[in-house]
Amino acid sequence: MNLDKIGKFILSLRKERNLSQNKLAEMIPITRQAISRWEQGKSLPDSSTMMRLSDIFGVTIDELLSGERIEKNREKGSLQNVILNLIDDYNLKKKRLKTMMILSVVTVITLIGLFFGYYFVSTYNSIKVYKIQGTGTNSYTYNGIMITTKQNSYMRLGEIQVSNDNLSVENVKLYYFDKDKKEKVIYEDNNTDILITDYFGYNEYFSYDDLKYLIKNLYLEVFYDNQTNEKYKLKLDINFANNKIFNNVDENVTSAVGSMDKNTEIKVINNAVNYLKTKGEKLEDGYTISFSNDQIKFYYINNLLILELSEGNIKKSWNYFLDEENIFSYCESLDNNEVITKRTINVKGQGNQEDLDLYKEFVNYINKYLA
Repeated sequence: MNLDKIGKFILSLRKERNLSQNKLAEMIPITRQAISRWEQGKSLPDSSTMMRLSDIFGVTIDELLSGERIEKNREKGSLQNVILNLIDDYNLKKKRLKTMMILSVVTVITLIGLFFGYYFVSTYNSIKVYKIQGTGTNSYTYNGIMITTKQNSYMRLGEIQVSNDNLSVENVKLYYFDKDKKEKVIYEDNNTDILITDYFGYNEYFSYDDLKYLIKNLYLEVFYDNQTNEKYKLKLDINFANNKIFNNVDENVTSAVGSMDKNTEIKVINNAVNYLKTKGEKLEDGYTISFSNDQIKFYYINNLLILELSEGNIKKSWNYFLDEENIFSYCESLDNNEVITKRTINVKGQGNQEDLDLYKEFVNYINKYLA
């Protein structure tokens, strides 16, 4: 069945009768757009409309379907009925196919939407990284890390640093308080290099629901060789969470210290200088102050803010130039002054992630001890 040929034949019959599409549409009756689609070969009239066209144009159904006049006369009778049934069957199948195609497209779009909706709900803000630090009278830890997902958690507290040379650690206990204020021990051993991997729901150290209590109420108890012990609260600062849909960091608003804006950051630095001037020991050309039995030292000398941190036989040094905004240097060396790492860093969003993390650590120490 040649739709294009049928359409042209209907067009020629209409023009022979000097009928417009609107006039023909009124005579059937049907919409003008339907007639336009027939004449363009895009669709076919149904059986009742085909009979109406046959009466209007004075042609047989057979001629309409052939797209041309047929010289030999044919009886209408049963042949026309068969042809009309074929037309209706054709149109019905075409409508069903169109409906099925629409339903298929809607189904696919719905499934895609459900998949991405489930993926977003199940993964958004599901991964978090915390930095762990805490300081007691005779020991401290500052470089711990905890990573949590909805399936498991990973905690590395790191080696406990003893700031008193006359003491050594014999045992440690890591615990938190749950919603009922009950003590829950996570780790207790003489190995001070604490590493915990926990799978929620399977022989777990703590449940996923208890995470919020652990983050707020995590404690470390350290037992020394002189039969004394001390306990202190550990601070967990969130360092990363996958809770951003778009990465739209504005360098003019966000600094290297993450949630701390630039104005607050500058205020922290200025407060640190004032703290040193007020409570620090006076030097010939500045001020200094120490914490944790001289493991952490701050200096303010000639408009330079310095942080020195001792870890075993390694010494770290941060130097912030107050008269050169956004510039500071970092040096890591051994006891014999052999330099391991040395770099000058521009922190206005131009350094790599390692540089920015070093700067963040520097500001966090200042905020903790000199705020």
